[in-house]
Amino acid sequence: MHQILHVAARATAKDHVFVDDEEFFAAHVAERGFTLVGEEDGQLIAFQIVRFPGPDEDNLGPDLQVDPARVAHMEICAVDPAFQRRGWQSRLVGAAVQAVPSGYDVIASTVHPDNAASLAALHRSGFREVARVRKYGGLPRIILRLDLNHD
Repeated sequence: MHQILHVAARATAKDHVFVDDEEFFAAHVAERGFTLVGEEDGQLIAFQIVRFPGPDEDNLGPDLQVDPARVAHMEICAVDPAFQRRGWQSRLVGAAVQAVPSGYDVIASTVHPDNAASLAALHRSGFREVARVRKYGGLPRIILRLDLNHD
């Protein structure tokens, strides 16, 4: 999975994708979140990570004026460049939204302002832009939010 992330990062502008390290994946994804994958012909070609940041310093709850314990993060979605423009990101984002368990009121995400594909995929799933900030060492980001209704 991390290999696809690096391939996707190479295919975009360097500041569009913030690549976390292996420790992030091991500590957060396996224990405090989930990952959805996309496959074609048995080949892993895309993934979407959702993280439950809890008390982590980067929790977007304070940015959104929401209890951090009630915020899930839509983290990186990567699609192998050979399979882009086939709707994989939109499908994975939509499935991830449906998979967030009750107990979370908001899903938050950050996207580089020029990352049109990610912005479009998030907008199609109902996310709305709430702020433009600098994150991850000063990189420009749009914070998006989706309010969940767990009826």
